[in-house]
Amino acid sequence: MFRRTKTWFREESLKDVPAKAWNWSPTSERSRLELERSYKSSSDSPPLWSSKRLGGSTENLLAVNRRPNHLQLPASSSGDSLDVEVREKPGYKKERKSRSMVAPKQKAQRPPMSSPRLMHIPIEATVLYECPVKRTKFSEGGKKSKKNWTDCYMILTPTALVFYKDQRTFYATKAPKPFNAPPSPTAPRAELVLPLLNAHVLQCIQMHTRRFTRSLVLTVEHDQYLLQVESEEGAKKLLKCIQNIIYKLGPPALDDRPSPQYQSSNTDLESLGRTPPVSRHATRSKQKTGGSSNEDLSDSTEVSTYKYHVRSKLKKFFAKRPAMEVLVKKGIYKDEPVFGRDLDEVCPLTSPRVPEFVKACVKEIESSEENMCTDGLYRASGNLSQVQKIRLEVDQNNFTVIENTTDIHVLTGSLKLFFRELKEPLIPCSMFQRVLDACSLRPRETRVKEFRDIVQALPQCNRDTLKFILEHLLKVTEYSERNRMHTANLAIVFGPTLLWTKDLERIAVDCIQQNNVVDILLNDYKEIFAEDNTKGKKKA
Repeated sequence: MFRRTKTWFREESLKDVPAKAWNWSPTSERSRLELERSYKSSSDSPPLWSSKRLGGSTENLLAVNRRPNHLQLPASSSGDSLDVEVREKPGYKKERKSRSMVAPKQKAQRPPMSSPRLMHIPIEATVLYECPVKRTKFSEGGKKSKKNWTDCYMILTPTALVFYKDQRTFYATKAPKPFNAPPSPTAPRAELVLPLLNAHVLQCIQMHTRRFTRSLVLTVEHDQYLLQVESEEGAKKLLKCIQNIIYKLGPPALDDRPSPQYQSSNTDLESLGRTPPVSRHATRSKQKTGGSSNEDLSDSTEVSTYKYHVRSKLKKFFAKRPAMEVLVKKGIYKDEPVFGRDLDEVCPLTSPRVPEFVKACVKEIESSEENMCTDGLYRASGNLSQVQKIRLEVDQNNFTVIENTTDIHVLTGSLKLFFRELKEPLIPCSMFQRVLDACSLRPRETRVKEFRDIVQALPQCNRDTLKFILEHLLKVTEYSERNRMHTANLAIVFGPTLLWTKDLERIAVDCIQQNNVVDILLNDYKEIFAEDNTKGKKKA
């Protein structure tokens, strides 16, 4: 809107007034007539001027506030006046060679003071779903990250997932803000925004988290995030909402789909014999019926082709690989001095035929009552790197490493490793079925007699070593009130260690029976080894 006012001047005073009569200078205000003449000579439209009612002498005109928007005109001595309507266009500039001839800028207009102060209300995105969740980054750039769960408040919008610190922070961002207020660094804002364009979401599997039934895995580019809600129903509802948003945003481009290394979690589980998640079967059924789905299929054409080539190359490699006997003859494959050999090769020739490594470990374990009273003796696992260190040192005939080991669980782990690495178990595979059948014999005297015959049929090195290790385990049970290693617990540990079969199909079925064998050997030790004990007493 323009404001119009009228100023009265004599008509003669508006004609050909020299510039000097106005006391014009480069630093003074420009006159209306001079500007009007300059704009008439150009093709631009005349400026718009704002004016006030002026009158009186020239001195009175010069006494007017000298603002860029005010105008100074010479006054007339006569009382006649002329109505002059002047308009101003704010911020108008005219390009001139002289810097002094540029029209001054006009300040930005402010809202009238009488009007209420304008408030800025932020434009809010549509909230489709909101709930408290726990989130963590599962992998970054294909590399697995350490999980650090964070409680937050999640907002699902038509384009992204927005995470706030809590519900209070989310509602604080919706509060109205003053007009033209500068951004504040302490203002509440979102912690994380994940765009859903070209994203992928699936139900978690057991390898992701223990609470996989109420968790989701969201893949954004090459990063994966885990989202965990309070219930399984909430997880299913959230999964469906996110999938609908991804579907509406459009299918992902071929270049944006995850590479095989990011989609191999289900494939790896299937190769290990585990059951893939239900969502994968649902996706396959949709594909077979002609339906479409945004979930990425692990068994894509490219991945299947890659697997086929790898499998064929491995078959060719193993077919050309020489047998172990050939490698042994050429000296490429050599047995270790202590570990991984036949028991007869590491036992001394004199009786009792017990390996030196077994004697040294048992001696060190029984050297102090503190060792024998260790909680979970033989059941707790030792540091694997320290166990391998002892193995390497012993293979180099350095048995002093056993005495210098301070962790008792490392010694027990080394002793168990020795028996597991034997080419033939302590109770040979040829007698495996006979031993299992003896466990089911009734009455007890018949069972004990059968075990006595089995022990007498063992080679001398096997019989002496078995007797030596059983005597040690019985000493361990004497401290069972403190180490909590009863006969049953020791049988669980040493069952698969002292005897096994090469028939892989029977490993899981015979595991419990292997434990029963060691349990019977420990409980009926005196009767089973009665003849050996009698011979020992006579020699003494």
